[in-house]
Amino acid sequence: MNIHDFLDNYLPRTVVYCVGDKNVTEMIQNMIMSHSAHTGSEIILFALDKEIADALRDFCPTVDYYGKKKITNMYFQKLVIANEILNRNKIAIFVDADCIIQNGFKLDMVEQYITTGADAHVQSVEHKEWLGDGVSCGTGILSLRPTERTKNLFSEEYLIRTDHNNYGDDQGYFNKHIKENNILEINYLDKDLYPNGNHYHQNTERVSKVFKIFHVTNLYGYEDMDTSKNYVGTEAKIKSMKHLKYWYIP
Repeated sequence: MNIHDFLDNYLPRTVVYCVGDKNVTEMIQNMIMSHSAHTGSEIILFALDKEIADALRDFCPTVDYYGKKKITNMYFQKLVIANEILNRNKIAIFVDADCIIQNGFKLDMVEQYITTGADAHVQSVEHKEWLGDGVSCGTGILSLRPTERTKNLFSEEYLIRTDHNNYGDDQGYFNKHIKENNILEINYLDKDLYPNGNHYHQNTERVSKVFKIFHVTNLYGYEDMDTSKNYVGTEAKIKSMKHLKYWYIP
């Protein structure tokens, strides 16, 4: 099923989704299994190739999102998909493949829109070498709601007009274009409830008991969880998840 047919017939007011290709099939399956084990509601997969679509179609709701597109950078697909969701007056919640879900996050994010009046929720992260000093927007956990400011903000035409590829990926774009130009009202999610790798590692005893979504980043993508060694990525993150006992695939 394509994105337009799927969203036009999708009844819930909030769309929780992930995006991926064959290289993250196992990781997405594990993320969805962690979610099902703890919350029971569904996550929609927007499949970037036929391989992952065929592998997971019977496992989770799957949208065929591969083929020729105006936006070819895979990192920006989450934003284009969010734009389609927003155009149908629904809240979009994106969860990256390398996440573990422990507690109900959907109601929390919806309630935070009421209390903050924000247009977007992002993960609170620090990337001094990449994005400069201070708190930055982490888009591995990202939610957008339909407002006048978000309307068509992430259309293919707008992304092209604002030279999205010059920012490298969606996180660079979100911080250096959206944030720096005050285009949206942004709410930073609580670090204990939505930790990245560094925050989880430094506060494991406390955070492991309360987190809603854990984005398994930073040291967990390195060989032996050691940042002085080589960055490996997906393979190392899977190994880290198994070490932390967050691997749910038998």
